[in-house]
Amino acid sequence: MLEAVLPVWDRDVERARLLARSLEKYRIGIDRLWVVASESVLGTAAEIFHDVVPTVAVPEAELVPELRKWRTRLRPRLSGAARPGYRAQQLIKLGAAQLVESAFYLTLDADIVVVGDVRDDWLIRDGRARCVRFSGQGHRNWYGVASEVLALPASRWEHGVTPCLLSRDCSLGLLTFLEQPAEERDVDAALQSKGDLTGRWRSLLLSRNDWTEYTLYHTFVESASLFDRVHFAVEPNEWYGANVWSAGDWDSWRADQAFDTQAPHRFAVLGSKAGRSADWIAAELAPFL
Repeated sequence: MLEAVLPVWDRDVERARLLARSLEKYRIGIDRLWVVASESVLGTAAEIFHDVVPTVAVPEAELVPELRKWRTRLRPRLSGAARPGYRAQQLIKLGAAQLVESAFYLTLDADIVVVGDVRDDWLIRDGRARCVRFSGQGHRNWYGVASEVLALPASRWEHGVTPCLLSRDCSLGLLTFLEQPAEERDVDAALQSKGDLTGRWRSLLLSRNDWTEYTLYHTFVESASLFDRVHFAVEPNEWYGANVWSAGDWDSWRADQAFDTQAPHRFAVLGSKAGRSADWIAAELAPFL
């Protein structure tokens, strides 16, 4: 069984339609999709996926209650930090571990497109989930902050971003670890704990604006020496390709490269902040979807 979580920000509903079309065309073994959004778009967002995959709609404030008062106040306080909405989606992806029942869950965003059939053993093999991990120095500041927040050694690796497969048990362990008093934190005890989460982990993370969900997760997993038990590493091009991270990437982007059947990737990230409308992207993808 594999579950997935999809936060949908209000302005990204039309992009979610493209994700749904790609999920409908290409085989990917998602048994249940948790769509998390504000009340204003939740019904619409969930309906988009209703006939594609079994879907559960969750109000974002149910999973992250602080969003009732924080939703318009999540703007970063530091120059160059994350954009509005970004922090909320990260909290949702971590908090989704409290919803899912599958051993692993797939995180999605509305600007993701599935570009090829995904075999079950492509995602999860011998009880371990595929994970992008590579040598690099592109985001060492993220790992430095994760190390500071958790008081654990920084990973020497770089890891992939959404879409991503996360271990439910490891994610719950991370949240439990964050709820422990700083002077009493213990990785093994957090992983073994079966107690209910109080939400203190959210308060801690909402007090900062410089962390990322995946650097926190991987810092915790690697400090517990669990990476090789729950994941197997692949290069970025074996996961996603023909990605658009910023507006300049459109200059060399072609839809046929994203859907190249000879390429090893199965996802493409077409960034929602990269300056092209959902309608424009839909027209480019239409021959393939």
